[in-house]
Amino acid sequence: MKTSFFKKILPMLAILLAVGGAYGTYAMNHSVSKGTLAPVQGYIKNNPLGTSCTESVMCSDQIFDLCTTSTGTQLWAKNGQNRCVTEIYKPH
Repeated sequence: MKTSFFKKILPMLAILLAVGGAYGTYAMNHSVSKGTLAPVQGYIKNNPLGTSCTESVMCSDQIFDLCTTSTGTQLWAKNGQNRCVTEIYKPH
């Protein structure tokens, strides 16, 4: 009797555990990506060192495609030294 019970119930429990784990992982990743999305001001580099920059459109710090202008110029965020050298991404 015990063997029959385990043969029927154990596969169902394994499937339920797998589905629950997959859902929990998806829900956690989905809510984290929505919760940490932060707007970042994008700047166009006026020189290779990034010491001179021109303000452009808002971008994101969430890793996705690189943020660019409508003409394809890559945009950058300012770092702690007020230089435009940090890559930023398109908001999604």
